[in-house]
Amino acid sequence: MFDGLTDNAKLALNRARMAANEFGHSYLGAEHLLYGLLAAKENGAGRILAAFRVKVDDLQRNVSSRMPPAERSRSSFGQLPFTPQAKRSLELAMQAAKDSRHERVGTEHLLVGLSECGSELVTEVLRELGLTAKKLRFELMDCNGPPKKVEEREVTLEWAAAIARQLGDEDTARKIEALIQRLWP
Repeated sequence: MFDGLTDNAKLALNRARMAANEFGHSYLGAEHLLYGLLAAKENGAGRILAAFRVKVDDLQRNVSSRMPPAERSRSSFGQLPFTPQAKRSLELAMQAAKDSRHERVGTEHLLVGLSECGSELVTEVLRELGLTAKKLRFELMDCNGPPKKVEEREVTLEWAAAIARQLGDEDTARKIEALIQRLWP
């Protein structure tokens, strides 16, 4: 599973593990993933947050202040079990990378996955900043622009269908895909 991650995404996961230990938690949750993701500002997630004028340091402090109380004393680094929301975040990040036509999962995809995972702490913090899953997915697609390939028009239409789907307009996405099929059988 972790082989398909960029170096920055792997670093974010390592920082998430460190955060879970520092906060005295016996699990690795979505809140730890978000905290670890914010530890490195120069990455895809940082660029998306900057597009929304979010100050990463302020967001990280906000997440830190809302962490659940410690369950145990700080310990050495060990394997911590992922919560269902953390696992779901990673699955959604993989889907976001696939939707963006990226071969590897980056921090920008992790941010999108976290926004959709269902963790109360994560969604509340992001919602307070006006960052919904739809907005983050749209920004992910917009930052990347339409993919560049030989069949530029076909790819641009595929990109438009992906954006429609990300915005929840399945009907428009299907119509665009039907147009693609008629033009490029």
